[in-house]
Amino acid sequence: MAFSYDEDNSNIENPDYLSAIRAALQDTTPTAPELSDGEIAAQYGSTDANDTQRVRNLSASLKCARLLARRYARQATFASPELSVQYGARAQAFEAVVADIADELQVARAEDGADTAGAGGILYAGRQTAFVDATGAALGAAGGGTLGGYLTH
Repeated sequence: MAFSYDEDNSNIENPDYLSAIRAALQDTTPTAPELSDGEIAAQYGSTDANDTQRVRNLSASLKCARLLARRYARQATFASPELSVQYGARAQAFEAVVADIADELQVARAEDGADTAGAGGILYAGRQTAFVDATGAALGAAGGGTLGGYLTH
């Protein structure tokens, strides 16, 4: 299994996508890699070339994390007096990585100006419509507003 990782290139925005993605997944141990370079390259190749490097690396990282969660979810957890293999726990750990990377990807896309409609956020937040300024003058409407709204994800 081919393994490439250079910690100097581990920044998520680095063009060395193999190192950036391995760092995001914490798949940095050459003697026990979770994914081969080919698997990572295949997921990176399916990203949109028009996206920024950061978004492409996060998109591929998300795909790889999902692959790993599925890989471990389908394997049996077992124990014997000499050995305990907890694949279920590994699957859950990678599900947490999926959620973390998905959040990072959503922020990266928003920062790049992507349309994030329907991706979550505050739909409505009211505010007080009348207030008193520093001089004591009442400003704004006579009625008050509300501070509330709906959060969606």
